[in-house]
Amino acid sequence: MLRRAFSTCGERLAELGLPSGRSNAFYNQQLRAALERQDVRGAARIADALHTPLVQAQSPPKPTAVLWTPTYDALLFAWGQRGDARRALALLDEMLARGRVSSRSFNTALVACSKRRDLRAAARVLAQMRAAGKTPGAFAYANAINCCATRGGDAHAARGFWDEMLRDGVEPTIEVVNCMLRVLSRASDRSHEALRFAEDALQAFGLAPDAITVATLTQALLFDGRLGDAVGFLERVVARADRGIEVGVLNAALDACRQRADWVSASRLQRLVAAADSNADADTTRLLALCAAGDAAAAPVAWSFEDPHAAISARTKRKEQLKSDARSPARLREVLSGVIDALEHHARRNDTGEQRSVRDEDDNDAQHILKDVGSLKQWERVFAANAIADIERFLLLCRACALELGHEMWNLYLHALATQQPVAAAADSLETALHTLDDMIRREAVDAMSFNNVLALCSRLGRLDAAERVLALMKQHSAVSTFAYNTVLNCCARQHAVERAEALLAELRARELAPDHVTINSMLKVYASATSTASQRRRPSGAAARAERPSYAQRALKLYQQSVRRDKIAPSATTYFSLLRACAQEADRLTAVASASDDAGEDADEEDEGRVHDQITALIARICTSAAPESLDTAVFNAAIDYHQRCGDTDAAFGVFNMMTARGFAPNDLTLRLLFAACSRSEQADVGLRFLQYLMDDHGYHPTVDVLNGAIELCATAGTQLDALELFQGIASSGVLQPTAATYLELIHAFAKHGDVAGALQYTHALQETFGYASLDAYNRVLQACAVSAAPSAALNVLQHLRQSEGLVPNAVSYDMVLKAFASGPQRARRQAAARESEDDDDDKDYGDDDENDDDEEDKEEGEEGGDGSGVVDASRERSDPTAAASAEDVRRMVAQLLEEMRADGLAPSSITYTRAIAACATRGDTKGVFGFVDDILQRDAGDETAAMALLSDASVVNYLRASSVARDLERAVAMADRLKRQRLAGGRRVSARVALQLLSTYKDLGAWREAVAGLRDLDASYGARPNALVFTVVMAACNVAGEWHVASQIFETMQHAVAYRAVYPTPESYIEAIYAAEQQEEWVRATNLFLDMQNKFAADDIPAAALQRIALGRYNENRRKL
Repeated sequence: MLRRAFSTCGERLAELGLPSGRSNAFYNQQLRAALERQDVRGAARIADALHTPLVQAQSPPKPTAVLWTPTYDALLFAWGQRGDARRALALLDEMLARGRVSSRSFNTALVACSKRRDLRAAARVLAQMRAAGKTPGAFAYANAINCCATRGGDAHAARGFWDEMLRDGVEPTIEVVNCMLRVLSRASDRSHEALRFAEDALQAFGLAPDAITVATLTQALLFDGRLGDAVGFLERVVARADRGIEVGVLNAALDACRQRADWVSASRLQRLVAAADSNADADTTRLLALCAAGDAAAAPVAWSFEDPHAAISARTKRKEQLKSDARSPARLREVLSGVIDALEHHARRNDTGEQRSVRDEDDNDAQHILKDVGSLKQWERVFAANAIADIERFLLLCRACALELGHEMWNLYLHALATQQPVAAAADSLETALHTLDDMIRREAVDAMSFNNVLALCSRLGRLDAAERVLALMKQHSAVSTFAYNTVLNCCARQHAVERAEALLAELRARELAPDHVTINSMLKVYASATSTASQRRRPSGAAARAERPSYAQRALKLYQQSVRRDKIAPSATTYFSLLRACAQEADRLTAVASASDDAGEDADEEDEGRVHDQITALIARICTSAAPESLDTAVFNAAIDYHQRCGDTDAAFGVFNMMTARGFAPNDLTLRLLFAACSRSEQADVGLRFLQYLMDDHGYHPTVDVLNGAIELCATAGTQLDALELFQGIASSGVLQPTAATYLELIHAFAKHGDVAGALQYTHALQETFGYASLDAYNRVLQACAVSAAPSAALNVLQHLRQSEGLVPNAVSYDMVLKAFASGPQRARRQAAARESEDDDDDKDYGDDDENDDDEEDKEEGEEGGDGSGVVDASRERSDPTAAASAEDVRRMVAQLLEEMRADGLAPSSITYTRAIAACATRGDTKGVFGFVDDILQRDAGDETAAMALLSDASVVNYLRASSVARDLERAVAMADRLKRQRLAGGRRVSARVALQLLSTYKDLGAWREAVAGLRDLDASYGARPNALVFTVVMAACNVAGEWHVASQIFETMQHAVAYRAVYPTPESYIEAIYAAEQQEEWVRATNLFLDMQNKFAADDIPAAALQRIALGRYNENRRKL
């Protein structure tokens, strides 16, 4: 039975040429495509086929939604446009059964009823709308009332709808009034009722008549022979300056008066025609001539009492001409200009000291000046259309004329300050708004809207201090709303004030105010912005990363769950995007923790970090697969891909991409660039390039230049400059696309990553020739190539060229790259020598680039330490780079000169700058240079040790301690240890395990075993570093070197108590030091037991052979093995 039912549904789809079993997005796209082809019946057949239940059962199956609400609405609109109310209503019933209905759905159905004048159907749709929990608006009632405009007009039913609308608290619009007038004009002898209704409604609700209002009411009055009322109505419309009169209406009224020989009314109309002379047409000219001749017997020109509807309705059906001239910006500016002129005239008359009676009459005139503008709604339009300067001039004149303005007018002014100014000018307007608000509070003419307008301005500018002040005043003088808290929360997001935002949310809940979706979105934005800021800080080491960096993403996840479960807030695309942005930044934190822990030899808390990652991954899967389509967009999927690419999970990133396309969301350029970034992080550049080729070959995708720039960047990161060059040449030769400046920069970056100085320079010059300007970014990439290739001489030449070029000024990155070229030279040579000497190394390993994969802005310290200070220089490097043969003193002078030139250019050396300057000396064994630059840092900021230590990176401290070992200067090492301790105790940064290990190694080299033991004891408390196996081993070695073997044995005993030191277990090297100490004390039984214990715990390959030679048992065991 199941198979038969499925085949029936499949057959219906097959008849339409559609496959079965595809995704919802596919069928939605097919139906929309049919509607775009104007094939409404074909679209309906697709919907009917999808409505067929897949399972045959005795009872009707529960409807399952396949089509989305916007798709249903599009089909419903198409039936309404065709005037097929029956099909439209049947589709609406189907939508209700499937739960795919919105307010727009009901409004569209009512339009269909209105076209057919189906009053009964309209009433049923309104009832269904209420049953679905939707409140009908003015648009819905307008269409329902229009259904009453049948022959004769059902005025009773129309009045019922009107009263029902007012009971619902819906404010009528001019369109609703026009529909009522249309109903009343359908029968004779009701024009007087229509006129009274129109004037009452316009005055009560502050509405201005539009072209349809004037034409409909004039037509009804003329048809009933009420020529005087028609002319009076037209005069009042013109006098109120609400709008001009269409020439067709004037012609019809003038022709009617002429035919009835009502020359008095005709002369009144001629004055209106003269006022609108620019709009006169040929009919107007003829009618004026007939009126001048007193010819009432001539044939009708623009109006016929026998067929009164044709002449006016033909003119009033044009939508563009139905707009009210009174609402046009030009007309609104004229209104305010006229009011200002009138008030200035009134102020001048007061200044002349005229008689009291005249001034009293002037005061009344001034009040009428404001009243003539119209309702408050019209004043709102006037303020919206005029410049702030004109509005302020008007307000000053009102004060000069002693006119009391209500708080509503001042609220309009505050609203204009908050919305009309550009951000730069709005900053100056904030003080004005605050002063105005204080004045309103003093006059006790303030309400919640006043505070909300000022808060909106604070939110726009991100001024948290001002917003909190206004909120405090609002609590004293008005009721506080959720909107007010939302504006302050947005300021918190701009200022990254997480704690303040959380306090505001708690306060909102304490006041029993319900948070809305804006509240939740603002809070998520706070967490996302704070996480982004935290990720830009200096990367701490393992334990510090876990202890110091707040996990804002976990707070965001908790808030999201509370909002959905407790507050019942439906997430929107903005909600998901902000949440996933916070999670994407969390990926950087998790990666930093894992990386720092690995570098420091610590064990990361994998269980906790893995739990967070699994939680975020599950959330992304739920959002991408189960969230409602209307609550998703491409940006949400991009944020999900961004999280996975930051984690380096290429498979998961492409999995999100597959879900994105399956649900009908088209990827954009950012999507592809994020996928390229995922491939780059996971070192799978070939996957990204194959993916791009797949899209182009199998899906006809035509990449933009931005996407191809991303592909070139991928090649640059992977170090495949030939692939990057091939892509560049493909763009240049395509005939469709042209390389942009960004394209050149990405290609130059590819050459820089490979250390190809010539190639980077070639395309830097090509960039300048193509676009006519030199790029500092391009030259900085050339300097990066010099650093990668360890060519300081070439780097100095490029820097000199920059200093001599017009329009180019070296920046901090330029100098830092030159210094890196000095720092990387000897180190690269040592690695190349080691690679040549090691025959067992992997042939594919690149010893020259493992510390060169950092971009200009990254502060990666790997490769900035000076090795052992031996100063070995490769002879081939000496021949290729003149500076390679320079002495350490010469290099020190060149580096110092670079720092002075940098300061002369107004650039303050940063931590990166000093790191590379110190490394340039350390790699050449120049201890004096290392000491000199560190002393320079400490002396320049002698009054602020915190600022000085901030300029010393971990690599700089390590190089300084190594230099202290070489120079046998214990005093310097102890002084540096004291500085590190003071910084930690003062609440500064933790000391990394790398620095702590080097400090203890320096103590060992200098024979300071007591300092080493004391450092181990205070390592956690004084330095904030976690002891690890390497630390214990170094301290034991320091004791052994000093002949304090019993202390080494005690340290090993302490190390075996793993619980006390957070699971720090002995390593083979630790056992070697303990066995050595036992042998030196002639404790052979203990030494033998330790040796056997080591052999049982570790494989033979894990025990270094060189270390075994230090102990007698090791040498004895090795000799026995050989025998």
